[in-house]
Amino acid sequence: MRARATSFLAGVCLAAAATVSMAGSPAHAFGVLSGTTVVRDVPYATVGDVTLTLDVYAPDQGGPHPAVLVIHGGIWKKGDKSQWEHEGSTLAAGGFVAFVANYRLDCKVGKPPPGVPPELCGYHAPAPIDDLKSAVEWIRANAATYGALPDHVGALGGSAGGNLALMLATSGVAGQDKPEAVVSWSGNTELWRYDLAKDPVSAERNSRRYIGCPYTGNGSCPDQWYAASPITGVTADDTPSYLANSTRETIPLQVAQDMDAALAASGVPHFLRVLEGAKHERQYEDVVVDPNTGTTVFQESVAWLHAYLG
Repeated sequence: MRARATSFLAGVCLAAAATVSMAGSPAHAFGVLSGTTVVRDVPYATVGDVTLTLDVYAPDQGGPHPAVLVIHGGIWKKGDKSQWEHEGSTLAAGGFVAFVANYRLDCKVGKPPPGVPPELCGYHAPAPIDDLKSAVEWIRANAATYGALPDHVGALGGSAGGNLALMLATSGVAGQDKPEAVVSWSGNTELWRYDLAKDPVSAERNSRRYIGCPYTGNGSCPDQWYAASPITGVTADDTPSYLANSTRETIPLQVAQDMDAALAASGVPHFLRVLEGAKHERQYEDVVVDPNTGTTVFQESVAWLHAYLG
């Protein structure tokens, strides 16, 4: 499956590069690109007293288009959908309807990070993945309203969002809360391997805070760490997945390579893009991976999504 996916990806990269050539400029330098309609703060689920919302970026012309759920990062404790406007807008320019979602976070109650709605704080795993599964189901149910195809839903996320995108790929039910294609930029696939990180102390602390208990020692809950790690859920029917990771970045390359091997062993279509250096998630989205065509990581990711979503 790896060889087939790699060959097919190479064949469509040039077309993707032409389609989304505007992504080759510095990331986050744009507002909404022309030709895109934006609908902000659309409710997609209610959990208790919390209303979860997303922003929709849709092409003005044509359709219906495949859909992509976009998942922001922020070590599960910060970040907001508004920060991924560039990615949502660029995906719309590339022929997708992008749904950029907020989800519950593990920030401290009463002390939300800048830009984070206070009501989203105070939650641990699996709250974020539960929210995003609800988002996939909502997209399918409401696709026609936004000119999207209900059976052609992908997901793209970076860092914590990459972890969550791969959780969608390796859990859930096909045709319901499981997408048809996934892109993960710097998504951690083995949370318990914090010993491999450049800063093991911070890596352990961030994951422990997100999960709500330590991996070892008093009050340990290793099963919850495994449950929040995509690699433990890999099966033959998982979603085709594109992974990207730098060699010396925050997320250890080894965990991406382990996921690559697990997907290969299960026969899941997949591709791992390894980038030299220390850039993390969106920092490398505009890095050129094919000097002959000028194709960037973002464009290669778009090619992957088009290959499996249409």
